[in-house]
Amino acid sequence: MWVRFGTSRCGALRGDLQPYRVPAVGAPLLRRVEVVAMTQLQAPESPAQQAIHQRRVPPFWRHFFQMLGAMAVGMIVTGAIFLSLVGFKTWDQVTVKYPAQALLAVAVGMTVPMAAWMSYRHMGRRNTYEMSAVMLMAARHTTRNTCPYGTIP
Repeated sequence: MWVRFGTSRCGALRGDLQPYRVPAVGAPLLRRVEVVAMTQLQAPESPAQQAIHQRRVPPFWRHFFQMLGAMAVGMIVTGAIFLSLVGFKTWDQVTVKYPAQALLAVAVGMTVPMAAWMSYRHMGRRNTYEMSAVMLMAARHTTRNTCPYGTIP
């Protein structure tokens, strides 16, 4: 319980709220005190509000879906740009003619929006650099193993 010292009715001044201490029995009160009850009024939640609270997505899955969305958008946009630059009409034509370049373009297209989203969410530069490096190294490793003629040195 908190008490307000003084007789002001205009509201509390800075620093005039202090914890209430029970005076010893028989001790005279030196100041007038006004007891302020600190209560919290909260209406009961409706069934709709309870359902919203029960449907919250755990942090891991929220992060997973955010990364999935960022990478999917990046992959689709990069694929469309790569198709228009090469001049083919389907992705199958691109992957037959330029398999390594298509893979690296998609890897970069997924890495850039993922890194941007991680930076926006303040996940730290080190984590962002690690994830970007791992994605690009995996694409590099795959191109080296799938392209026997060394399309990408």
